[in-house]
Amino acid sequence: MNLRNTILTLLFLSCSLSQIYSQNAELDLLLEMDIERLLETKITSATKFEQKLSEAVATVRVVTANEIKERGYQSLEDVLSDQPGFQFRNIQGFNSYIFQRGIPNQNNLMLVMIDGVLVNELNSGGFYGGSQYLLGNIEQVEIIYGPASALYGTNAVSGVVNLITKKAEDHPGFDISVGMGSYNTALTEARYAMYDEASRTGFNLAARYFTTDKRPLGGAAGDYNWTDEMDNFEKDFAVDLSASHKNLFFGFNLMNKKASRATNYKTTTSDFSDHGTLWNILFSNAQLRWELKKGDFRFMPKAYYRNSTLLPNSIAYADSTSKTAYSRPGNLLGTDLLAVYQFKDNSTLTAGLIMERENLAKDYGMVSFPIDGVSKKAPRPQMKSYHLIGLYAQADVKLLKLFMANVGLRYDHSSYYGDVFTPRLALSYQINRFRTRLLYNEAFRAARPWDFIDGIGNPNLKPEEIQSIEWISTFRIKESTLINLSLYQNNYKNLITIQSLQNDQWYWRNMGKVKTEGLEFELNYVKSKVNAWINYTFNYSVDDKDSRIPEISKHTGNAGFNHLLFKNLNYGFRVNYAGARPNASLSLKPGEDELRYPEIDPFFLVGFNVSYTFYEQFQLKLIADNILNTKYYHTSNRPPDSYVQQGRTVFLQLNFHLTHIDR
Repeated sequence: MNLRNTILTLLFLSCSLSQIYSQNAELDLLLEMDIERLLETKITSATKFEQKLSEAVATVRVVTANEIKERGYQSLEDVLSDQPGFQFRNIQGFNSYIFQRGIPNQNNLMLVMIDGVLVNELNSGGFYGGSQYLLGNIEQVEIIYGPASALYGTNAVSGVVNLITKKAEDHPGFDISVGMGSYNTALTEARYAMYDEASRTGFNLAARYFTTDKRPLGGAAGDYNWTDEMDNFEKDFAVDLSASHKNLFFGFNLMNKKASRATNYKTTTSDFSDHGTLWNILFSNAQLRWELKKGDFRFMPKAYYRNSTLLPNSIAYADSTSKTAYSRPGNLLGTDLLAVYQFKDNSTLTAGLIMERENLAKDYGMVSFPIDGVSKKAPRPQMKSYHLIGLYAQADVKLLKLFMANVGLRYDHSSYYGDVFTPRLALSYQINRFRTRLLYNEAFRAARPWDFIDGIGNPNLKPEEIQSIEWISTFRIKESTLINLSLYQNNYKNLITIQSLQNDQWYWRNMGKVKTEGLEFELNYVKSKVNAWINYTFNYSVDDKDSRIPEISKHTGNAGFNHLLFKNLNYGFRVNYAGARPNASLSLKPGEDELRYPEIDPFFLVGFNVSYTFYEQFQLKLIADNILNTKYYHTSNRPPDSYVQQGRTVFLQLNFHLTHIDR
């Protein structure tokens, strides 16, 4: 009934709004784009100022709004799943984890940003995977591969993902999407934007609500890790608001993720309960930025506020007699004073000053209460303040018209991790359709104050460090085909990993040295309304004893295509492959005396999407994932030995689009 009423409302709107017309051109915009135009895409993440994708002296890949829409991505993991270099640990619960270029972690080696403002959780430094990101309001996702601490400081070890939101001047009008699918999954998403060219003023407002029960994992379906009483759900809400006036921009985003903690523990062999839990975390960010341009000089100051709070009604765990509520607030206020000078020969000098003050919880606020008693909210924990001053500079220098050298350096002074210098050096050579780059990067991840006390605590943690060298070559074959080849070696020191103990206790420890050698190959073909891609990644990660690092496959690959068959019919396939990988949980094989990391079997997934546009304003889309209904697993660093993943899922979505024009 709700879906039917929504459709009737949309039909009414399409007939009654006389100042609005439909725009169907975006349906085949990407499919008719050649490689040349794709390389002209403007990005900001590699340098903090706008440049062409083809000019970036780094490994940067872009996922566009049309790719998000046509392939039916619903989560951050979906967006990254077709890109080379990514692997995943999805625990089918309150969070899932993304590994970039061969290093497992708790989402704290990669930075995730929205319009250049971090959304990593403040206390732990990690980000949250899931469907709380408002993908319908994303213009493009910019992915930087490899260390980026020379610009972004701590945690930018494996890479950076920057979600760029849509701007009113580029996308005025009204959009709404509704959808439903397997496992009681439902989506409602809406967006409205308007822009006045005369005054150069506009605003954009978008919202998203997503809910799913996920795959049932009780009893045999979950390998008897949980009881038949298990509840497992995710309910996400997000709002994006932006406004601009001439050279002034304001942005605000809010994400609320509510999820069960049922999969965090085995409940069939412990006292934990697998129902009645709630992980309720709220992220809110705001920024105000301004641009002053005088000739070849630009000054772009930005002030920002970040808040990540585990709300006090969160129930971290329950047993047969009681529940325990957790609370963990954190907030940060900062400013980034960025200046850019463009020389006449197109060389560029960038410099900036960062000042931040953050307030972090010293520990969880906790309260327990009887399971059949009155619910209680966790108290606010004690807080402690920290400050950071960062200075960074980067020069892009053109040499002999064919060469570009990039030199960068950042200095950080933190009240909890001290002084750190991070350099960067790159050299690029381009002739006609061939371009090659050689990069040297360093990065670090300072242990957060939280890491020192988490679990039973470890006050002796050292910062993680990485030294990386990478060679990238790009071949452009006519206007239709682009080939990328990356070879890299990363040397890690003091990698921080979790050490599990008996009685569900743990602490964080420095593991030692890790070396990762990798290759990424990618081919993109865009011609005659066909967009096809194939990529392969080889990752070999070993510790200082030459033992393979758990949770990392040596071989992964992705492929797919989209084809605009008629003006209004688009369809495509996607395939994803991951080879066998050692599990993170030790087990004892029958007849053996030594604990080993058993291997998780390889998997091969096939997905399908088709969309049909009618009455110009409407698009009906069907997305099917894992259509072969393959049973496959992800690794585990928790009490369950491994996590069975989603079976076949089908999702039906209706999109409605109207665009303003001037009369």
